[in-house]
Amino acid sequence: MSEKPAEKLIYGFHAVLARLRQDPSGVLEIYLDLTRRDARARDLVKQAKENKVGLAQVEADRLTRLVGKAANHQGVVARVKPVALTHSLDDVLENIKGPPL
Repeated sequence: MSEKPAEKLIYGFHAVLARLRQDPSGVLEIYLDLTRRDARARDLVKQAKENKVGLAQVEADRLTRLVGKAANHQGVVARVKPVALTHSLDDVLENIKGPPL
């Protein structure tokens, strides 16, 4: 479960579900606290199955080791592909019509 350079970790139900809904092919695997049995966890499991994303139920301390003690993972962590930026900042600024702020 070591993180590869072409991967990153995201955590928290909102972040993981949003990524799963917007870019399911970019979600490589989801780790869910095995004690979570609430509606949010069930929705996440359903979304993962529908999108054929691997889901592993693990102990909460394993999630904490993945993202660190300061992170509020809410019982869910996902390995994802980094989001590719389609435009550089210079491109965006050059194409602004009118004052940028």
